[in-house]
Amino acid sequence: MNDILTFAQGSLLLLATWMLSIWAFKLELPFRWQRGLLLGGLLLSTLPLLRMALVPYLSSNPAIEITLPVVEIGVLTAPSASGIPAAELLWWLYAAGLWLTLLPGAWSLVRVCYWLVRGKRQPYLQSTLVFTGSSHHGLCSFGHWIFIPATNQTLPSDLLLAHELAHVRSWHSADKLLMQLLLALFWFFPPVYLLRKQLELLHELEADAAATRQYNAFDYALELSAYRLGVSNAQLVNPFFKSNHQLLTRINMLNKTMNRRHLWLAPAAFSLLLAVACTQGVVSDPDADKPLSEKVFADEEDLMQLNKFPEFVGGDEALMSYMAEHIKYPEKARADSIQGMVLLTFTVDKTGKIKDGVVTRGVHPLLDEAALGVLNNMPDWVPGEKDSMPVNVQFHLPINFKL
Repeated sequence: MNDILTFAQGSLLLLATWMLSIWAFKLELPFRWQRGLLLGGLLLSTLPLLRMALVPYLSSNPAIEITLPVVEIGVLTAPSASGIPAAELLWWLYAAGLWLTLLPGAWSLVRVCYWLVRGKRQPYLQSTLVFTGSSHHGLCSFGHWIFIPATNQTLPSDLLLAHELAHVRSWHSADKLLMQLLLALFWFFPPVYLLRKQLELLHELEADAAATRQYNAFDYALELSAYRLGVSNAQLVNPFFKSNHQLLTRINMLNKTMNRRHLWLAPAAFSLLLAVACTQGVVSDPDADKPLSEKVFADEEDLMQLNKFPEFVGGDEALMSYMAEHIKYPEKARADSIQGMVLLTFTVDKTGKIKDGVVTRGVHPLLDEAALGVLNNMPDWVPGEKDSMPVNVQFHLPINFKL
């Protein structure tokens, strides 16, 4: 459930980013400010996922941790039918969608590498022209390379090159790589595709604005309209012409004066996104949805380094018998049909004594107190050893109260 809430938080940030980008476009803020707001929202939307991925590595772990078998208290029921849990099926579906979404971007990078290996290069200002020798793509750019679909090294017009050079100088390819990553992570969320279209439009408008600072806007509009349509482009490159839908918008924006009176709204909107991204309420134990008996609390390498495991006198079977014998199902809890799994955490210190016993995950105060009381009165264990020295070892003991 926590994983779903984490993705929901990232999706909410993407939706808010898209709405704010449309709002900034309607206000006609400068293109660089619009692009900055959109990219900032995209980056912030990855924070919940990044935090979820890093929680296991950032959390403190002062002792080696081991989980124990489940102690059953009450009437045992027949085991449930085996099958693949729904959560696991969802993860498999998500992973399949992620890889399928990454494939077009990977194929695009393969095409770019093919053009670089096969094409002829020529330095041009802050970029490198690459004559690909192929007529199956249009004029486009990626990184500091401008790809020209020609074999005779005939240069396009200066106006077209000025447009592509603006893509290079503005590092639009880095934006596309980030967008491709977000598209893969949130492939199931429709607004992410709208964000990609909005980002592509901002790239073209920003490059158009840079080109028209050097050339007449009317001549540029004619060049844009006359450029041949229907050419295929790799997904991650910046093509000079993307789609018919953008044509009228780009021409219409050539003579627009950007509105700088509302620039303060961009950082205000970004602050709102930042506040949502920094909310940690939906992120907790990454194993919270797993059955307690399936959790892995121990690092295998640490366990292998233990020369001697801590042991309840008589072994695990004696421990299970001790807990089952001494934990009494509270009559009030039984009468009220209260049941569930209580997770106890405790440390067997270097002398074998039980310390720091707590209820890591409780069900009801009646069940929690019944389990914790027996734990705290447990007799001493035989301590564990690592490198022939006594060590503290932390245990997690699931107690299943079931009617």
